[in-house]
Amino acid sequence: MANNDSGDYEVGRGKPPRDTQFKKGQSGNPRGRPRGSRNLRSLIKKELRELIIVNENGRQKELTKREAMVKRLVNSALAGDRKLLPYLVEYEGAREAQEETTRSRKAPKLKEMSRPEFSREVLRILMESGEIREEDYAENAPASADNAPVQPSALALPDQTKS
Repeated sequence: MANNDSGDYEVGRGKPPRDTQFKKGQSGNPRGRPRGSRNLRSLIKKELRELIIVNENGRQKELTKREAMVKRLVNSALAGDRKLLPYLVEYEGAREAQEETTRSRKAPKLKEMSRPEFSREVLRILMESGEIREEDYAENAPASADNAPVQPSALALPDQTKS
């Protein structure tokens, strides 16, 4: 096997020459992700929020692309597109079940809650709505003894009040 200039270092399988190895303290991706670049999900969200002008019953109406997409989907199903009907029926059933669950649960009295109870309730609502996941909170929460990651029923935000 060939030897490197440094003397005792042997170059071979799993032992690349020292001058081609990663340098200590130097990033393998020096430029990194460009500032302001967006992922696919955020691009789709942005696009669906854009307004378009639609002719409806002889009148021009301004709708978001999301609203126009839903109108078209529902109208196509009503016009007889049998492929779309099961999706709409399934969605409607899931929505009704969600509404029933929401109606049966008593609304918490937020003003009467302590700060930790309020924090847990806000986190529970955000997790139920899918805005955040338990893993996201655990990864981003400060790792102090007061705010160690716990079960979702006992999650609490760090106290922001000035002492």
